[in-house]
Amino acid sequence: MIVGLGLDLFDVARLEHEVQRHGSAAALKVFSSAELEACDAHRRPMRALASCFAAKEALFKALCLDVGEGWRWRDVEVSAGVGAPPALALRGRLADLARQRGADRILLSLASTRRHVCATVVLEKRA
Repeated sequence: MIVGLGLDLFDVARLEHEVQRHGSAAALKVFSSAELEACDAHRRPMRALASCFAAKEALFKALCLDVGEGWRWRDVEVSAGVGAPPALALRGRLADLARQRGADRILLSLASTRRHVCATVVLEKRA
């Protein structure tokens, strides 16, 4: 049974602008070192980083949360291995909240064009 659904569409140029404006310090507030390393190794690092951001936003939407409510960006980590689907790992209060909402499985789908990235998160409760 689906207990949450979130979608985010994000402009890659917006992230490029923010990184240029605020530098790497801002990225460290949003992304884990593992995410930054993985995206930096990607053929298109900014697009990969934007995908991670969109995935986090989509998760917050699936949980009906706003980051301003005390939830931290780094409580969500995006990973994607070669030949493996992308995945989300939750930590701390965010992991507890997902369990309280009945989500015992998180599905993530990512798509991109040159200018935009899109992430969809489905929270499932297995029967």
